[in-house]
Amino acid sequence: SSEEEEEEEEEDGEDDVPVLIVKASMIPNAGQGLFLASRFVPAGAVLIEEEAIAIKRREAKKITNMPAWRNRQPVIQGGGNRFLDIRLLTIYKANHCEATSPNCNACVSQSGPARLTMTALRNIWRHEEILWEYSPTMQEFSS
Repeated sequence: SSEEEEEEEEEDGEDDVPVLIVKASMIPNAGQGLFLASRFVPAGAVLIEEEAIAIKRREAKKITNMPAWRNRQPVIQGGGNRFLDIRLLTIYKANHCEATSPNCNACVSQSGPARLTMTALRNIWRHEEILWEYSPTMQEFSS
């Protein structure tokens, strides 16, 4: 039917720009996670680019000491007294894993003073949870 053809065309077009959704994580006790809703994203493709909020150390400490944000890594250090508040970003919804894990499928890099880019490390398939290793990213920002 023509409705089915329209749906297929819409689905084909969605692969140009990855569609990400937030839903319950597959990781026990992890809360929400970020998942690929598009059919497929090849290794090296940009999953998302977002602007964080640049803040100073004092504000970063206030945030990380708030009971609601304690032990949740809501800021990334950008070196010295520079930090990025990522609480409102979609990137923040992606859970973390060890870089050596076969489940690690994305990385985050800084592409501007407060701009973050999440890139696929390997091919990612529909319904797969997006997982990135946090520690190297933090070290990368401090250089």
